[in-house]
Amino acid sequence: MITYLRAYGNHTNQIYEFVLGLLLSEKLKTKYRPLFVKELFPYYPEIKKRYKNIKTVVFYPIISFFLLVLKKLSLIKPTNVSNFSECKNLVKEFPNNKNIILDSWDYKSNSILFENEDLFQKKHQYLFNLFNTDITNIRGKYISEKINIALHIRRGDYIGYNGGCFYYSDEVYLNKVKELCKIIKTNNIRLIICTNDSELNKDFYLSEYPDTVFSKESFTTDHQLMAACDYIIGAPSSFSMWASFLGQTPCMHIYKPDAELTKKDFVIFESSPVSAF
Repeated sequence: MITYLRAYGNHTNQIYEFVLGLLLSEKLKTKYRPLFVKELFPYYPEIKKRYKNIKTVVFYPIISFFLLVLKKLSLIKPTNVSNFSECKNLVKEFPNNKNIILDSWDYKSNSILFENEDLFQKKHQYLFNLFNTDITNIRGKYISEKINIALHIRRGDYIGYNGGCFYYSDEVYLNKVKELCKIIKTNNIRLIICTNDSELNKDFYLSEYPDTVFSKESFTTDHQLMAACDYIIGAPSSFSMWASFLGQTPCMHIYKPDAELTKKDFVIFESSPVSAF
């Protein structure tokens, strides 16, 4: 059996962790017990449906607490999925270790855990099905016939994350949009902004790009809206990474606000980022 000890990060990180363990359990042909799965039920009906008849799910938080105590006492040593060597050993040693406990996360581990194309495609399809709700009517409100640029403005928790280094001003975000317009040689764009900033200065963006729309949808719908765009720009975040992955959409994460934007900055997120141009 594979047990995933706990969830890390926000919803997008948690869904990665869930799928990581699920596909690994299928690869090794063993049962799967994600101890944080109840946290996903409100957002992903397919996951709730999958686990609704498993009576022990109600005890998962208790089991997680118990295992975390054992970990703290050094009585168990979960596999750190962000550690490449541990991931390799996990697959090799599975026949001699029928009870695997996973902890931590790192999307780059995909290439270690899933070393064949079939599993990668299965992962993509499973995620696509989770996010692929019918947003036809909503999509019509946002996606235009122009070049659609999704701008993911991450505020809120980012003011304290990593010393606030990714908590960017409106000027930084808008400058990156302008630099992209120079690269693609057009200003005929629609700007679609997804943000957790309830006090965003909307007029600032509208004054430069009048055809700017601001999403008022759920985060799962925002994923699909961003995935449907032609380009994605945002602060480093798994949120925009997922949108890029699901839509195969070129995405640029802002690491150095003052650095000039180039084509090479846009990647499509797969098991590891690949060039979008």
